[in-house]
Amino acid sequence: QSGLVPKSAELIAVDLDRENLRHVEVACGAMPAGPPFKTLSLGPLGAGGQVNYARAAARRNREALRALVTDADVVFLVAGLGGGTGSGVTPIMARLARNAGALTAAICITPFEFEGPERHRTSDTALRHLNREADVVVALSNSEWAKGYSHDTPMIDVFTSLDRRIAGCIRDWMGLCSTHVEWEI
Repeated sequence: QSGLVPKSAELIAVDLDRENLRHVEVACGAMPAGPPFKTLSLGPLGAGGQVNYARAAARRNREALRALVTDADVVFLVAGLGGGTGSGVTPIMARLARNAGALTAAICITPFEFEGPERHRTSDTALRHLNREADVVVALSNSEWAKGYSHDTPMIDVFTSLDRRIAGCIRDWMGLCSTHVEWEI
């Protein structure tokens, strides 16, 4: 979102589903004067909720992922957990970023309660892996966040608010990392 990232930032979307990346490219292309934006597809189709499939795709593309974080001072990883791609790729990205010498922070969104025990177990496992690999991990619960809104609030408003909270976390951390970060307003 424009105004929520520093001018020196670079945004990178990583997914196994090329169609998802096309949607992201269109959305980011609509941001006037936004930060540089890249995408990296780890496969032609999504992980289908299969963490092992996503993890294997990340390992196959390890050098491309490493190139994304090389020379970075700070890497923020934002992912939804409970499915395949976020749960499988994010811990590997965190390890690569930390090994490259970057301060590595992960902001993860956990599943809604109604999404079932399997997605929650997958999310919990991914969080354990992330806690070993990243310097800082913040988990935001979809269910807890949604409780702050009335039942007639459109979900897009709830998700937009959560996006702003994530951007606020990143902005606050960047402020702690450097007092010389120039923000686009």
